[in-house]
Amino acid sequence: MASTGSFRVLGWSARVARYADGKTWERLGGADCPGSGLPQMLRRRLTPLGVAAIGVASDAGASGGMHYVFSSRHGESTRTLRLLLSLARNETMSPADFSLSVHNASAGLLSISTGARSGHTAIAAGADSFAAGLIEALAQLRVAPFVPVLLVYFDEALPVPLNEIDTLSMDGLALAVLLGDPADHHDAMRVTIVPEPDALPRATTAQAEDFVRFLAGSDSFGYSPGGRMRLEWRRADA
Repeated sequence: MASTGSFRVLGWSARVARYADGKTWERLGGADCPGSGLPQMLRRRLTPLGVAAIGVASDAGASGGMHYVFSSRHGESTRTLRLLLSLARNETMSPADFSLSVHNASAGLLSISTGARSGHTAIAAGADSFAAGLIEALAQLRVAPFVPVLLVYFDEALPVPLNEIDTLSMDGLALAVLLGDPADHHDAMRVTIVPEPDALPRATTAQAEDFVRFLAGSDSFGYSPGGRMRLEWRRADA
């Protein structure tokens, strides 16, 4: 059964990794002023993917007065690989890699940096990780419409040999969308989630990329199939 939710986009930002080393991230659109959102000392502990995720969150307007939803299928996969290699070699694991490899690490760092006390959620849902994050953000907004919700999605191509787990090619992508109460706003957006159990496999970042194109464009309607659910979005004034 399909379900529908509405929200207003208060701000958004997106960046994509354009090079094979994953260290160079290019702004796709959204906020005009790139930012880090973290002190330099904390930034040095982050991977390029983590810096991109915190960067788009900062660009989109991250502050202490909102709820955070972080969504990623694979999370900090380069850290995971380093930890696994250390175990395989009977070496001591890096404390920094260990503490920052968990799925909610970036959300926790951003919460500490901004003084956020409304809580944060970290989600992984396979190829539907972006869709699941959006559903969680809509649920949070429905419960407390007066508290904005910042949705941050981030993923990148897996390093060898972990790439055997997810064989579809993809660019690294970090996307942040600040959701607000849609009431009485002509620029609100409606999203419909439709179960789609027989969808064809797609790259992990495909749904988020489709949503970025919609945000950056002028179309009144868009859609994106996923692993188990299809997202459809429409501008409310259309």
